[in-house]
Amino acid sequence: MTDTKNPIQVSERIFHTIECLAQNGSMGLQELSTALDLNKSTVHRILNSLICMDYVRQDPETAKYSLSFKICGLSNQILSQNSMIDIARPFIKELSANSGETVHLVQLDGINATYIDKVEASRNSVRMISMVGKSIPLYCSGVGKAILADMPDAKIESIWKQSFIQQLTEHTVTRFVDFMNLIEETRRTGYALDNEENEIGVLSLYYTIDGVTYGPGHEPQMSAEDFYAKMRAGMMPKTQQVNLDQAMETFRSYLKQGKDILHLALTSAVSGSCNSAMMAARELKEEFPERTITVIDTLVGTLAQGMLVERAVRMKKAGKTLEQGCSSAHLPVCNRR
Repeated sequence: MTDTKNPIQVSERIFHTIECLAQNGSMGLQELSTALDLNKSTVHRILNSLICMDYVRQDPETAKYSLSFKICGLSNQILSQNSMIDIARPFIKELSANSGETVHLVQLDGINATYIDKVEASRNSVRMISMVGKSIPLYCSGVGKAILADMPDAKIESIWKQSFIQQLTEHTVTRFVDFMNLIEETRRTGYALDNEENEIGVLSLYYTIDGVTYGPGHEPQMSAEDFYAKMRAGMMPKTQQVNLDQAMETFRSYLKQGKDILHLALTSAVSGSCNSAMMAARELKEEFPERTITVIDTLVGTLAQGMLVERAVRMKKAGKTLEQGCSSAHLPVCNRR
């Protein structure tokens, strides 16, 4: 990765503070000081300046700092001036309708691809974790490989050298020679695949709303727009626990690739999904005796569960073992096979 020195140091520190808050959410002064590697007095002055300009707010109860919605306003203004969105919108809507998949419109932005528009799938209930305005590195995404495949090799190598190459998941390619093999495959086939190089897999829940059941690979399907419209009309969805067959099918797909599994399950207090995962682990151990399948009852759900998944990923990136990661997050390993 190339290192270009910013001629105005205070500007660099201000924008690093904004980026840090954007990536991590609410943070205390000491947390920011540690993350930015700056003393607290310097960070405090930067925050006061950003508060004065309405880009940052401080919670009066927790004293933590977070970005204001003024940042969103800037983003919306940029997107509203992008004529490519208006031109491409009818085509990506048609593509989504014909394929039944979520379609993204992205634009090359230096060493990244930035999502500038998105049409949710009308029939497929499995959602990609993506949002308009988000940037993703070219080297670890399917869309990135598709963009790079149209460039000369010298340009690809230049972008690779400018990128901060890191092992985001166990599938992330971190050697340039291996990456170029993927580019050649993309050029040969005419399409690029996203192989969980940037995100980890999920085990989806079926749900019932208005008397109809929906789920991955299950007909009928419902768009996100229709789902929230029904909720606004007063209809409440009910989720179904992950059953044994679903857990086994998902786990087996990873075990066949020679991978071990850590599954952070929805709390057993509200769902039997954790029990299904435990039973799947027991049965699959006979089929894959050399693999480790770890199931954890997180005792939490929804947002808190997502935060634990994020923390587990961070622990792995930091080189922590499973036991060290669970201990740090105060999680008991309830079933290890």
